[in-house]
This record gives sequence, structure tokens and C-alpha cells, in this order.
Amino acid sequence: MNSLTVNLHLMMVSFFRPSSQRNRVLIEKSAFPSDRHAIVSQLEFHGLNAERHLIEVAPRPGERNLRTRT
Repeated sequence: MNSLTVNLHLMMVSFFRPSSQRNRVLIEKSAFPSDRHAIVSQLEFHGLNAERHLIEVAPRPGERNLRTRT
């Protein structure tokens, strides 16, 4: 077993195949910095910009869970 970050990186190397319509990654805003770095490095490897192709989500202020409805 590797660390979560290493496993995340290995999974993305193996399975992340961005296309013109599916080219973004959703991640929790409070993820470990090393997990975020693994995602960003994979986006960059595929020629994508993290500012545009990385979606970070967090609960609303004062809440602990993400809402599935707006």
C-alpha cells in the first residue's frame, strides 16, 4: 500500500484521459496539499490549466456538509 497521494497519482496516470468535453477534476477544497499537487501535476501533464480545469468545492460558511442542491 502506498499513501493516498501516491495512489491518487497512480490512478490518474492510469485512468485520467481528458477530452474536449470531459476535462475537469472535482476535488474538495480542504484536501491535503500533496493530493491537490498530484491533481494539478496531472492536469499540467495533459496541457490543462488548474485555474480553469480544477474545481474545488467546500461546504457553505457555517455548514459541515456539501449540498447536492442549490
